This record gives sequence, C-alpha cells and structure tokens, in this order.
Amino acid sequence: MIKTLTHPYSGEAFKLGRRRPVARCPRLSLRNYLLKSFPVAPAGVNYSVKPAAFLSQCLGNDTLGDCTAAGAFHIGGTLLANAEQRIPFTQDDAIKFYSATTGYDPSKIQPDGSNPTDRGGDEQTVLNAWASNGLLPDGSHKIAGWIAVDGSNADEVRAALWLNKATKKAPNGFDAAQLAADLDIFAEAA
Repeated sequence: MIKTLTHPYSGEAFKLGRRRPVARCPRLSLRNYLLKSFPVAPAGVNYSVKPAAFLSQCLGNDTLGDCTAAGAFHIGGTLLANAEQRIPFTQDDAIKFYSATTGYDPSKIQPDGSNPTDRGGDEQTVLNAWASNGLLPDGSHKIAGWIAVDGSNADEVRAALWLNKATKKAPNGFDAAQLAADLDIFAEAA
C-alpha cells in the first residue's frame, strides 16, 4: 500500500512507494574502498543550487508511488546541472521509467481513482535498470554502476556526496527528517 505524506513546510503531498527488494542483490560497499589516508570530505556540500528549479518538480511523486524513479531523475538532473549541462528530463520521462521498472500501467485506473499497478519500486531494480538501460527510452543517461553507502556513518555519507555529487537515500523506514531534503540530494543507506 502506498502511503501519502504531507511536507511539513511546503504542504506538498508525496507518495511513499519504496518497496523492499524481493532478494538483496550483491553490491559493493563504499566503506571497502575508502582508504584511511583518503582526504577528509568537507563538512558540507550543496549540489542542489544549480538544479534547484528541476529539483522542485515532483516528477509524478505527488500522485504516484514513483519515488524511486523520481529520485533517480533528480540525481541525474543534479549531476547534469553541476556539469553545466541542460536537464532534459520531464515528469513524463520519470513516469515512463517508473512503468518500465515496476509494471505500473497508467491505463488501469479504477472507479475510485486508485491504480492497482501503482505499487512503488525498489532501489536495486531502479539502479540496475538505470545502469543497464539509462533513464530515457533511447538508452541515454546511463550510470556506470552504483555502490552502497552506510547511512548511519556520517563520514561515509559526506565522502559519498563529495565524491559523487549525489547519492540516493533508501531508509529501512520513513525518516520524517528526510522530508525536507527529499527534493535535494539523497544518500542511500546500506
């Protein structure tokens, strides 16, 4: 079941569609690759300034449980904007990606307005699809891969943000403090 939450400051509604993966796939962990001699990451970074207008778009997450897809597109947009490139993504793109990664079918709306195919997605599937197929149907905007970050380790999260400019948060349960940052930068919790 998809939960709807209201942002405490903006009043915007967000659908929480994150699902646990059926099976946890093998994944690399950042902590295994950070050297003890590695420079300390800055205490704070903000990569959300350049893509601010794009990050303010819900990309369908105000009406659908497409938070995993919207998050991937927000990360992609953040990476592009900070590389001084145009952000080509639209809400329609995010919903198509959501459909491709979860089986969501927009034509299955019921008389009560619900859609039984709007069940949310899991990060592993979304990240693997992003790496294999890209964000857009033409196969563009692929990532080389992804790595797990221990969200309980502040130093590791700071290093991930600093090294990668954007990461994705996947809490085991909903973190209310995350609401204020949902449209900014995300950090994946391992």
